[in-house]
Amino acid sequence: MRAENTWNIMIQSKISVNLNLFWNMNFSIADTSNIITNMTNPFISEVKMAWSKYNFYNPSNIQQICNQLIWFNSHVRINNKPIYISEFNDNNIVYIHQLFNEISEILSLNDFQLKYGIHKIF
Repeated sequence: MRAENTWNIMIQSKISVNLNLFWNMNFSIADTSNIITNMTNPFISEVKMAWSKYNFYNPSNIQQICNQLIWFNSHVRINNKPIYISEFNDNNIVYIHQLFNEISEILSLNDFQLKYGIHKIF
């Protein structure tokens, strides 16, 4: 078994989200600090903190913004907190560009529901 597979298996066993979300999160240090205070595993807390220090960035153009993940992103907030809505993620609504139509307008609630078949909005 390759080391990266072993690493991913170990991390996945300690976190409650998909590894793709974990490795692609765009959490600031402050947001990561808020989340890890409730974690009981100090190793995973340190991994999350180190990863956010390495991986966090401010997008510099519209393409970078549109291609960011919605979830666990310090730039996408509700009530001043980064978000994760499992029902949306489970329906493959993952990227910011998915919230817009083909002419770059934000989807209306009706259009969003028709496009994704999700009728429960939080």
